[in-house]
Amino acid sequence: MAEMNNKQRALHYYERLLRAKNKNVESKIIAEEINQLYWTRNNNPLTKEEKITLIKDIENLIKGGSKPARDHYIGKSRGLENLDERFSVNASDNSDLIDLIAAMKGSVK
Repeated sequence: MAEMNNKQRALHYYERLLRAKNKNVESKIIAEEINQLYWTRNNNPLTKEEKITLIKDIENLIKGGSKPARDHYIGKSRGLENLDERFSVNASDNSDLIDLIAAMKGSVK
C-alpha cells in the first residue's frame, strides 16, 4: 500500500468497510493489517496507542463526526446530485459497523 497519513489510511479502511459484502470478514482483515503497520521512516511498528487512534479515526468516519473531503470523490460520483447520499449508511448498518470497530479495538496488539 502506498504511504498514507493516518487520516488517509482511516478513510481507505472506512471505504473498504462500506464496500465489503461481508463487513465482519473485512473488519478482521483490516484489524490484521493494522496490527502489521509500521513507520516507513524508521521501520518501527505502530504502538498500540497509535493503532487505537487509527481505529478511532475510522470510527469517527462511521459515526459521521468527520466527513471525507469532497475532492476525493470527484469522478467517482458522476450523476449524483448529492455526494453525501452516496456514503450515507442507515442506522442499523451503522450500529453493526460500530460493533465491528469495537471488536477491532479489542484485537489490537
